[in-house]
Amino acid sequence: MANDKLKAGLISDLNNSMAKEMEEAFKKYWKSAMGEDSEAPPITNHMRLLFVAIAQGVVQHLTKNAKAFKITVTLTGEPDHSHTFNLGNTPPIGDGGGHTHPATATVEITTA
Repeated sequence: MANDKLKAGLISDLNNSMAKEMEEAFKKYWKSAMGEDSEAPPITNHMRLLFVAIAQGVVQHLTKNAKAFKITVTLTGEPDHSHTFNLGNTPPIGDGGGHTHPATATVEITTA
C-alpha cells in the first residue's frame, strides 16, 4: 500500500514502513550476498533496531533537507514548457503564470 508520507517505522509499528522494507530486502537478498547454501538468520529485535535506526535517520535527513530535491515538470501541449521548483517551496501547478496545463506531464526528480 502506497503512503503519501514517509514512514520510518518503530519496533512496535513496522507496518508499511521503510524499516519493514529493509527487513524484507535483507531476507530477499541474503542468499545472493552470502551464498545459495546459506540460510538467512532469524530476524531479531537487534536487527530490527538497526533497520529502524537507519530508516529514522534517512527520513529525518530527507525531511530536514527537502529543498535539496529539485523537481522539473515538463508539460507537452501548446506551448511545450517546464516548471522547476524545490520541495518545501512548491508553487501550485494549476494556473501558474496565467495559463492552464494539459493533461500530459513528465516529472523528473533530481538530487544534488
